[in-house]
Amino acid sequence: MRAVDPNIKIIVNWRQQLSDQKYWGQWEDLIQDAGVDFDIGDVHWYWNSSQINWDNWLTQENPMQDRYWCADCYNDYSPTDPLYLGPSFVEEIQRFHNEVNDFNGTSYDIKLSSLEWNVGQQESVTLSEFQHALMHAQMLGTYINGGLYMATMWPLVWKGGLGTNYRIIFDQENYDPTPSLYVFKLYSNALGQQLITTQTSKAYIRPVCALSNDGNTLWVYLLNKSADGQAVRANVDISGFTAAGAEAIALASPDVFSDIGQLKKLIAELNPQTGKWETVLPPYSLTMLTFHK
Repeated sequence: MRAVDPNIKIIVNWRQQLSDQKYWGQWEDLIQDAGVDFDIGDVHWYWNSSQINWDNWLTQENPMQDRYWCADCYNDYSPTDPLYLGPSFVEEIQRFHNEVNDFNGTSYDIKLSSLEWNVGQQESVTLSEFQHALMHAQMLGTYINGGLYMATMWPLVWKGGLGTNYRIIFDQENYDPTPSLYVFKLYSNALGQQLITTQTSKAYIRPVCALSNDGNTLWVYLLNKSADGQAVRANVDISGFTAAGAEAIALASPDVFSDIGQLKKLIAELNPQTGKWETVLPPYSLTMLTFHK
């Protein structure tokens, strides 16, 4: 293939349990035998398999961990709950890159992707489209923070294949967008830009930050997944970037248990006494703050 097209990119797909001894050993075999022959490793991440749970996501997934059904993993999981309980997605991604950059003394230029990703299937509890959108927001933000090369949420739509409007981008009957589409619209500003290190004082506020390549625009994303469903006043302290103005827009819903998601403008103001920018994050929401130099 490379003889025909020297610029072609070869992708190898294998198991997603990157920190499991059994399956990481198989990745090592692939890299040892063909590390010079492929460009991208691909894993399929479906968070928490068939055991997704709203309360668990709110209170325990900060950061979001790689949880996946794996009855035959190396680790000895309970037969009644054979889940792979990996580290956070950020740690999984960074570990892969660290390993291939120094693989037995050899550096391989292999990037990591997830060309199928979503939350797991619903078994006992039905979640709303908006609840899925918030989970999608955290997963996509986690991939950005981890430095994932590319990702494809699956599926955009699957008429008749899922039975309900569930974890998809477009309605199966009339193809209206679900709230998850707005997650992608907000994050699209950050793609291809410079990742900026950020942290929050509350674990239930999950941040992502990106600086435009020309250095003139800064985007700060704040996912408010406070378990008590309260609005949160955010005080944003920025180092190394002086903003002349700011805008804020949030994906929120009048009812988190509904299929409704709406983009709403928020007020973002500079507090002259603290030098911090302030806004109020709606309950269960993804907010994008845009700062102009």
